[in-house]
This record gives sequence, structure tokens and C-alpha cells, in this order.
Amino acid sequence: MYKPPVMSLTDFAAAREDPRLLVLDTRLPEERLTLPLINPFNTVAYAPRASVGQDLMRLALLLSGRHVVVVDLSEEAAVAVARALQSADVHAMALERGLDGWRDAMQ
Repeated sequence: MYKPPVMSLTDFAAAREDPRLLVLDTRLPEERLTLPLINPFNTVAYAPRASVGQDLMRLALLLSGRHVVVVDLSEEAAVAVARALQSADVHAMALERGLDGWRDAMQ
């Protein structure tokens, strides 16, 4: 059975000191207005999920060597992006519980 590429909140908290960690916000522009992702520990980049498939190889080059944690509204949406990135040889995981997980991780 295939296990989705999901990072638990515990593992995310433990990885904060990894300089290779990059948070990738893949929400649509209108979805980002409600809660901007601010992380005092790691770089946060933005690539809307709609563009990931179109620019996958270019994005993969930019993310090469990073440990990417994908955050989207839902865990399922983040898993889809993480799988696409993995298909381009990017070390990517989706954050558990999506945006709700992010809120909990930042408290």
C-alpha cells in the first residue's frame, strides 16, 4: 500500500532547524488573503497549485537540494503537489492537515 507523502506536525517542528527546509505555499491567490504563511524559522515560497504542473521542471530546478514542505488548504491538495514535485526528483512532503495543521504548528 502506497503511503502519501505527509509530514506530521511533530516532524515539522523537529525539522525547523534544517537549513534546507523550505515551506511552499500552493494556495490560490484569493485563498492566501485570509492567512499569509509567516514562518520565523524557514523560508516560505509561493507557487499556486494551478501553476505547479505547468512549471514543474522549472520549479524542480529552483527547489533542488531543498526539503520542501507543501502547505495548501487541505492535506489532499498538498499531497497532490508533493507527489508532482517528487516525480521531478524534489524532496517534498505535504504538511499534515493542510492549513489547519499550519495554524496548529505556528501556535
